[in-house]
Amino acid sequence: MKVAAPAMLAVGLSALVAGVQWWPWIAVVDARINDFFAAYRSQPFLAGFVWLTAFGANPTVVAVCATTSALLWVARLPGLMLPLWIAFLGAQATGWSLKFLVGRTRPAFLEVASAISPSFPSGHSLGSIVVYGFLAFVLARHGPRGTLAIAAPAMLVALVLLIGFSRMFLSVHYASDVLGGFLVGGLWLLVAIALSERTTA
Repeated sequence: MKVAAPAMLAVGLSALVAGVQWWPWIAVVDARINDFFAAYRSQPFLAGFVWLTAFGANPTVVAVCATTSALLWVARLPGLMLPLWIAFLGAQATGWSLKFLVGRTRPAFLEVASAISPSFPSGHSLGSIVVYGFLAFVLARHGPRGTLAIAAPAMLVALVLLIGFSRMFLSVHYASDVLGGFLVGGLWLLVAIALSERTTA
């Protein structure tokens, strides 16, 4: 794995953490984006995004990790199991540490969604990019050839983006929270990919 990609993500994350804490313009942009969605927060969109955001919840991503591990064992790729869990647990530890370090208050909740932890970064976003992103990597590298090799990873990437969007649409996170989650998760995903490539080399 080239050093440039994780270094850029780390620098971006550091800048974003500093910005969320000390740059007022980020709060202004976040508030305007959140306010923009207010006009569209009605049914059936709310119900759809409540359903969609559940794919990024911890119980779901843990279940996907476990299922993926079982499938990797069956596919005789057990060496990929440990990188997945290292990345998932590492991202969770990093995310929760940042949540309480930054201590950001969430946006005003809607009736359909709420949360009790601090806002930055989005746990749904970081969990989904690690788990579904790693699954997309495995399918692209070790899955069946042909159209499915492109379609399946693309669908997983779309799912990750939609989960992040759902957190903003449901007003449980600001845009910078979602970006922060993607940066944290992206860093750990790169770790998982690097470990996987060493295992299968």
